Amino acid sequence: MRATLITFLILGLAPAQSWADDDCKSYYRNGDDVQRYDDDAVSSIAGCKPGGVIPTDVDGIYWIDRPGKPVSEITRVFHVATCLGTRDVTRLPDRWLMCGGDARALNRAAYDAEVAKLKLTPERKAEFGPYFEATQEKIKTAQEWVGKRAGGPEYKKLMEVYDQAFKEWDGFYATNKAVIDAATAVEDRWWALASMKRHTPSELGCDDVRKGWRQWVAAHKFTSAKQVPEAVRSDELGTIVLRALALCDAAADRNVDAMVEVDLLEKGYTFRGPRMHATWVAMAALAKLVPAESPSMRPVDVSDVLWRLANDRGDWSVDRRDQPRQGKVAALKKTDGGVEVSFKKESWMEPDFECYDLPSRYWSQSDGHYKHDFACKKVGQHQQTSEEDPHIFSVAVAEGLKPGQVVTLRGGTNRAAKRVAFPIESRTPEKGGGKAAAKGKKAKDDQVKKGVELQTTGTLEVLYGVPLK
Repeated sequence: MRATLITFLILGLAPAQSWADDDCKSYYRNGDDVQRYDDDAVSSIAGCKPGGVIPTDVDGIYWIDRPGKPVSEITRVFHVATCLGTRDVTRLPDRWLMCGGDARALNRAAYDAEVAKLKLTPERKAEFGPYFEATQEKIKTAQEWVGKRAGGPEYKKLMEVYDQAFKEWDGFYATNKAVIDAATAVEDRWWALASMKRHTPSELGCDDVRKGWRQWVAAHKFTSAKQVPEAVRSDELGTIVLRALALCDAAADRNVDAMVEVDLLEKGYTFRGPRMHATWVAMAALAKLVPAESPSMRPVDVSDVLWRLANDRGDWSVDRRDQPRQGKVAALKKTDGGVEVSFKKESWMEPDFECYDLPSRYWSQSDGHYKHDFACKKVGQHQQTSEEDPHIFSVAVAEGLKPGQVVTLRGGTNRAAKRVAFPIESRTPEKGGGKAAAKGKKAKDDQVKKGVELQTTGTLEVLYGVPLK
């Protein structure tokens, strides 16, 4: 996914003190989760970190934008201060697009009420008032830059687009609440478990997100695997569900499954909650509303935390340079770790060519010489054979596989050094067709087949691990 990480520093307003203070200990967490970000907000504003300088980054929008989670007013203020705290003031317009909604929603009374309930000394609580006021100054500066450098009245319209999209997300969430909550629950359980070794699909609740992924794939009525990557990368529900499923598969050491899912999401949008939704909707409207000469308007990419977790956990087992390949299923049998699929030996006729130079020549940049153009003619053919090695598929994705189907797969190895694979798609060949059956009545001499030529015809039975029938 879009994972350009932009880091910067926020200066604390309190004097340097130690984490050893008992009140600071209450708000120190070691890890990466939603509660950690809330506690970071408190400890940062209170000046608990030695030196008074808290490293943070634009990932804060990822945590504050968690679906279904009420936002603490303290965290909201911290998020706005962090977002607008960039030293590059020319970036303030696009930063304002990301957090201006929260800036406009700041509530001093609610903020003070939360501060009053904190388990901190009066001296530490005294830092929260100046921090709020300093944040308001950052908001004022950002608004000035928005007016000067980002199109003025047109940018105001862009904020209206953002606010409307923010509200519309509530309807999207209500419609898809069950599956979005299931994905969020996977995240919550991941952080709640003490050790990565304890993460299992049953503990994480993976059945619900797998069901959600199957429903998403079925609803789109795809006819080819080529249609899936772009569709899921630009779809909020597909991204949210598949990200949680990738985390589930990585936790269960189904690393090939996880890496195929991770690759599907790479270079896509970091969909999360109403803020990210509104940001991308506003960015889509940007070209129509804000003058093209505005130099500062460009998206700030947010690192997808769960995507990184799945990517890091599963990366070791898969050679990403390995291209998808095919085999016709001979047999399936249950085995340790899933279902072992063996493949038939395939035979085809490979054409033989005789090539000769032509009088015309061209300049070769690679070796600095003129070379002759050439032409080839078919002079015969010979038989070639190929047989894909047996692979183990996880039970969940092997459900729709049957003997006789042609499976397009991505492969890797598991911890036991056994070959494992994930079915990108599986098709039942057309009658009379073989591994590379072609539509229409093509002459055999024209069917140039290379053994691993990917079949794209026949009845689609399985798509990205989802049985379609």
